Amino acid sequence: MSKPKDEQKIESIRTACIRIVLQTGFNGLRMADVAKEAGIATGTLYIYYHDKQSLVIDVFQRTKQEISEALFRFTPAGNDFTSVFRGWWFNYFHFAISNPEKILFAEQFLYSGLIPSAVVEETDRLFLPLDAFLVNAREAGLILRLDTEIIKAQLTAPVHTLLKVKEKNPELLDHQSVEGIFQMAWQSIQPQK
Repeated sequence: MSKPKDEQKIESIRTACIRIVLQTGFNGLRMADVAKEAGIATGTLYIYYHDKQSLVIDVFQRTKQEISEALFRFTPAGNDFTSVFRGWWFNYFHFAISNPEKILFAEQFLYSGLIPSAVVEETDRLFLPLDAFLVNAREAGLILRLDTEIIKAQLTAPVHTLLKVKEKNPELLDHQSVEGIFQMAWQSIQPQK
């Protein structure tokens, strides 16, 4: 019988991986550095992950799961499109601002070719409620008639850019600015009247 894995240790490994990858990129990622950063022996790291690609794939999957859980955590009551859209957008925004390294990590690897397409497809399924929501809104004429991937990119790209701006000027993201950012995102997907 194998020994159960220590979830706290796995989380430390994931955090270390993200931190190092954001500094060095995938090519600069070394298992010994991850182990050191996580405060464990390199041999222990290999009990959990047999190589750096399996580690990055696991971190990518877990990060996408956390993003989807945050996105759908609070959904306003009722089916009013505007309220649900606003709630989900702010859920994503607050997760991104609180976890910029996770957002940047997921963004870096999504189109890198290092994550197998089956894993990307699996993590994409976590966001099917959002896709269905956007398709229904598009069919009802509530948003532009564009592919849902384009709409999602339009909504998330400004948030990702703000993560970088926040590093230089954290005071820029006051309540009024955040509300303005939301309004720009909202208006960017509205059909012409």
